[in-house]
Amino acid sequence: MSSTVPVSQINPSRRLRRSKRLGLSVPVLVHGKNMSGEPFRELTRTLSLNANGALVLLSSLVQERQTLLIENKNTRQEQECRVVNIGGGENGKWKVGVEFTRQAIGFWEIYFPPLQRTGRM
Repeated sequence: MSSTVPVSQINPSRRLRRSKRLGLSVPVLVHGKNMSGEPFRELTRTLSLNANGALVLLSSLVQERQTLLIENKNTRQEQECRVVNIGGGENGKWKVGVEFTRQAIGFWEIYFPPLQRTGRM
């Protein structure tokens, strides 16, 4: 007999994804302050994105929970976001996960259907 363990119990400190992640490269301009408090503007691309944020590659080192401004270069829309994780990257750059600080319907100009939840409560 097998039992199914809800994903939330496998790693309770990890938040459940709220929308599907897409591996799309979208040009973005990121504005913020680096760890030294100096302002930066960096043109980069998303590594992946979802309805609630994105993963970007930055040469500027930032810190978790700080706010940044991201401009979608395709649409010229801007959105405030919060850094939620930072990981090692490529060629001296950092993989930075950000989530929007408020709902951003249409920011990526992509429709994100709701996630299918498995398991019943």
